[in-house]
Amino acid sequence: MTTENTSAPAAPPVEAPAAAPAAAPAPAAASWMDGLDASTRSMIEKDGYKTPADLVAKVRSYAPPEAPDKYELPVPEGESDEFAKTVAAPLFHKAGLSNEQAKVLAAGWNELQTQQRTAATQAEEASAREASALAERQNGDLKREWGAQYDANVELSRRAIRSAMSATGAKDDTVSTMIDAMEKTHGFAFVHKFFSHLGKSMAEDTAHGLGSKATGGGIDARSLYDKSNMN
Repeated sequence: MTTENTSAPAAPPVEAPAAAPAAAPAPAAASWMDGLDASTRSMIEKDGYKTPADLVAKVRSYAPPEAPDKYELPVPEGESDEFAKTVAAPLFHKAGLSNEQAKVLAAGWNELQTQQRTAATQAEEASAREASALAERQNGDLKREWGAQYDANVELSRRAIRSAMSATGAKDDTVSTMIDAMEKTHGFAFVHKFFSHLGKSMAEDTAHGLGSKATGGGIDARSLYDKSNMN
């Protein structure tokens, strides 16, 4: 005997609703650097300019002052500002330099001048030391050459110098400068012998009635003799 299936048919499966499409990304906000080439954008970003105002402020800082006398140039302590005001400032303004740029250049120039003066002073001191050492060596040579006549020859040299000073009215500093120049050109020994010979000739002329003996009148004849303790 056949049994009839009276159950209801199975319901078809329900499909899940399709997912909603993803929302389109929001458009990027416009940048104040839009339209700039990559190199310019990179430079601006590297220097940290966040807004156009930052960049404008920087550009304005490069502008020169309204007039040359508006520069604030450094001047070494104790020195005149005449050069900075009358020479440097007008030149910087003509070149279109900002105050900060001009200050950097002026400070560099001041430092260079200081270095040059220091080097010149050191060179002069070294030259003076060398000249003094040479004079001492040559004075030692003269002592050995003249022997017992050394002191007498020194006195003859002094007499020649004092006589020349008395006759010309020259001052100590003038004569000292002249003798220093002669030493640099001809050497200490030559100058010493030169004046000693003059002094000897003057003494011989006086002895023969050709002139009066120079007394010096109390004039202090400074120069090469001071260098070798010959006074």
